[in-house]
Amino acid sequence: MLRAAARSVVSAAPRVAQRMRTPAAKRFMGDGEVKRHPDLERWNNVRDNLDQIVDFTKPATIVRAFISVVVIPVVFYNLIVAEGLVPNGDSSTGIVLARKIKMERAAVEAAAAAAAAAAAAAKE
Repeated sequence: MLRAAARSVVSAAPRVAQRMRTPAAKRFMGDGEVKRHPDLERWNNVRDNLDQIVDFTKPATIVRAFISVVVIPVVFYNLIVAEGLVPNGDSSTGIVLARKIKMERAAVEAAAAAAAAAAAAAKE
């Protein structure tokens, strides 16, 4: 009888202790088994063994790394700069698109070239 009572107390103790835990005690994970998520474990394995998974002696890996690290950022940078905002050059605080400024400069240069050609034709 005493043995049965001791067994019931021992089997009920974890449930009672779990009900009495505070939130701070619940965060502590050193007292029991931690649930392991398979996806997180796989990611952790790849992260820890990256030097064994990625082999930079292969030319294909070097090309992929070059494209990822150099080519893609340069392309994005040039696209952003081409559409970027620049000061409009006068005393106002407004800004205009860089493409508009390029178009205006091209028009001014074309007019100057036309004027120079007309002047050269007039001299002949």
